[in-house]
Amino acid sequence: MIRVLFIDLYKKESKNYITDSKTLDHSINLHFDYKTYEKDPFENNLTIFSVGHQKNKDNINSLIIYRSPITGSLDINLSSFGKYIRLTGNDIIVLYGKLDKKYFIIIENDNVIFLENDIPEDVYKRKEELYNTLKDIYGGKDFIILLNGLGSKFTIYGNLIIFENNKIKVTKGGTGSVLYRYHNISGLSIGGDNKIENKRLDIELIEGEKELIKNFYQSIPDKIPILNYRNIYLSEEENKKIFDDYIYPLVNNLRKEYPYEPFNMLGPFLGILNEEYIRDLIELSNRYGLDILYLGYILGTILEGIYIGKVFVRDLNKSLFDFKDLDKSSEVNYNIAKYLIQKLSYGELSLLGKDIKYISNLFDLNDIAVYIPFNNKSSTVFNPYISLGLFLPNLIYDKYFSDYLMNAMNPIEYSGFNFGKFELTYEVNNVDNNENIGLNVKREKRFSKIFEYHKLTNSIPDKNYPKRLIDIYNKIAKKYNINYTFDQYFDEYFNSYQKIIYNKAPVV
Repeated sequence: MIRVLFIDLYKKESKNYITDSKTLDHSINLHFDYKTYEKDPFENNLTIFSVGHQKNKDNINSLIIYRSPITGSLDINLSSFGKYIRLTGNDIIVLYGKLDKKYFIIIENDNVIFLENDIPEDVYKRKEELYNTLKDIYGGKDFIILLNGLGSKFTIYGNLIIFENNKIKVTKGGTGSVLYRYHNISGLSIGGDNKIENKRLDIELIEGEKELIKNFYQSIPDKIPILNYRNIYLSEEENKKIFDDYIYPLVNNLRKEYPYEPFNMLGPFLGILNEEYIRDLIELSNRYGLDILYLGYILGTILEGIYIGKVFVRDLNKSLFDFKDLDKSSEVNYNIAKYLIQKLSYGELSLLGKDIKYISNLFDLNDIAVYIPFNNKSSTVFNPYISLGLFLPNLIYDKYFSDYLMNAMNPIEYSGFNFGKFELTYEVNNVDNNENIGLNVKREKRFSKIFEYHKLTNSIPDKNYPKRLIDIYNKIAKKYNINYTFDQYFDEYFNSYQKIIYNKAPVV
């Protein structure tokens, strides 16, 4: 049994109901009930916030289930603000329909307040402006603030910036764009004073980066992409020298600790090896509400495109995108990246707010761009690790739903292994309000429904992967002695994966 807060944005009304289901199952069913697969992502009428795996009363996963403008299909964004959904007394919050103007939505227990409020230029300033107003409304109750930035206005990869106790977290790209461009929501606050029982499930699901970032780099250097994955063309000896000479001196002397992914995407991935520059780009991207993962892939493609002479941006110097230039590339590439971020955030380079496949086709950059193509002309990117599990066909493209640290197996075995990671993440976060999880239940049709949704939206990988992604596969295959061509591995893996989805083959 779960409790749902259903907010009708057309009418600015809300209601509660209880259903005999689990959180993710009910969310998937709602997307079928409302036929969101028939609509464009920016005409989609449903975004769902759900609670998930509870580690303790202060650490509860959250999931956002929505039709993504990036993949064109159903996506599940896993984050960590589930505590605040639970404080409202609900397990799911459903946003249905479209507001007539731009509003900030305040959810306090079951009360929903619509505050007319457009998107800010600077989410940090807007958070400070809102805080005192919200503090009075919540009257001592605990709450969280989630804000859209300009990135949601002008790109398909805008996200929500989450402010919790003055710490910044982010959601997956596309979430903010859908909330702003379809629902007319500039941000939300969620909280209340309902009691949360201090339950704990002894299942550690998320392999967070718990080590210092320097230890993280030292532990998996062969799985870290540098210069838009150009390091896959280096020998092991050459890669080791790059890390010894440039990467380790940077990460060993950091004055501040950073999560690996934004640090790498706006740092070594772009040939920027200066902590001050990297920090500035991270803060700038968060200020504008841009998804750093998707943004990093686009910037990497454009910087390399400038370097090889296929992209020209007026008033900008040529980028330095070669391992021979790493000692002087930081300032040059930082200035280009900062310029591009500011211009695209204000809609002056709206082209860079579009799909990476579209951008790479326009500039003839498919030899160097890295993305997963879908039949519907959309595409997606993946977390910055060199691993088959992240770019082979998956139900959800996210490191928490797939193997991101690379296990070498034949394609049939690996399909079972990768699907097993997806299944575990799904089931552990598929809960009811008694924290019953579905690890031991029959799989029924819940996973085939997600795949059917992908088929209905024509969002199936089409195997026409760009050259560099195939080169990444070949690098992995050589390292791990995988004796399949890319096409052979893809076909056997995907055929096996689909059989597992439809429960016609055992999970290995």
